[in-house]
Amino acid sequence: MLSVLFTESELRFSQVVDFRGEPYVESFGVIPFSDIIKVDNASITLTWAESLKNLHKKLGYPEKKIIAVFPAQSFSYCFQMVDAALPENEKIRFLNWQGHEILDFNNDSDTLVHQKLSRVDSSELFISVAFPTSLKDNLSTACERSEFQITELIFDIQGMGQLLQYGQLFDHENTYCLNIDKHSNHYLIKFHQNELAGVIDLKLQNNGVLRPLLYRGNQIKAESEVKYFSDVIKGVADFKDSSDRRVIFNGRNPDEDSSHAYGYDFSGIFNFRHSIEGKNLNQFASTLGALVPGILVRFE
Repeated sequence: MLSVLFTESELRFSQVVDFRGEPYVESFGVIPFSDIIKVDNASITLTWAESLKNLHKKLGYPEKKIIAVFPAQSFSYCFQMVDAALPENEKIRFLNWQGHEILDFNNDSDTLVHQKLSRVDSSELFISVAFPTSLKDNLSTACERSEFQITELIFDIQGMGQLLQYGQLFDHENTYCLNIDKHSNHYLIKFHQNELAGVIDLKLQNNGVLRPLLYRGNQIKAESEVKYFSDVIKGVADFKDSSDRRVIFNGRNPDEDSSHAYGYDFSGIFNFRHSIEGKNLNQFASTLGALVPGILVRFE
């Protein structure tokens, strides 16, 4: 099983294999581009194709199928709630209608992509993304040229949520995951009763303070939660370093207790075929999370 995160400057990949009847992480890594290329630039097709050809050489075992992961913040997206009792076709019809009303959507150039994130009581929470049709075509062309086949397209927020749920990292009613990475895809995810409840898009300012940009979902107390995490990372050199992704979790209400914030590198969730000493696994969080449903189907 293989997943790849597509960005403007690199590919990040994770591969899980069956080793003696158990899931093991066989390969993970980064394939950098020579230049930063906007995802809506037609030349991205050639860059992706060449990088995917190089990916074949880096895998421990041959793979032909990949799960494509994209940063949600690169596109216009929203969260939507829909009645879980509705038939599937009615859900899609409602999501399409409301998504067109909410998002900056161009019927001529965008496709609405919906993915279920969680179930909250009698409703289901979806992420809806205005995904450029041209980008989807470029991705398909790049995969054909490199002899890969896309089996699924998801977004990094979904991958992060799947990873946290798989690792059973929920200690309390509310759990938080802060994502800071070098592509400026900064966001705070909140989980309520083990289900993804909302996301706050963030900006990490030069003084190390987090500033909330957009709020999506339910159960969000944006100001106090962002201030709490801003205080945690303020003055910490690691969070000003633009080279890697880092994640903090908090198992309590930030208004009540600050003693449960801690870093986590996900190494305890998976088995690894090779040494991971000195490796920063946080930058592969969304790609590892993208593989979780396949792991559950095959091994659980």
